[in-house]
Amino acid sequence: MIPGLGALELSDNVVAGDIWQNLDLKRYRSLYSLDVIDYVIQGDAVEGVTNIFERTWSKRSFGILKHLSYAGQWVLFSFLTLFLYIYYGFIKQNET
Repeated sequence: MIPGLGALELSDNVVAGDIWQNLDLKRYRSLYSLDVIDYVIQGDAVEGVTNIFERTWSKRSFGILKHLSYAGQWVLFSFLTLFLYIYYGFIKQNET
């Protein structure tokens, strides 16, 4: 795998200090004066083999209650909007 090959860059200013928009090996070599190889080695997990470089990511779980609370929140917002529309649009207007 060659990093940065064909990556979209939105402007010419793609390096801002330690933050790079994309890794370009030519740019990296010229900036740091290092001789690096043209590919990246990625280690995949193999069953039965432990590797010190292997990352074990924990699964993110928000739970169903968080999703239900967000859904309830938006339902309440819609009822509030409807109430305010009816109150200020029709009831308050008829009082004046």
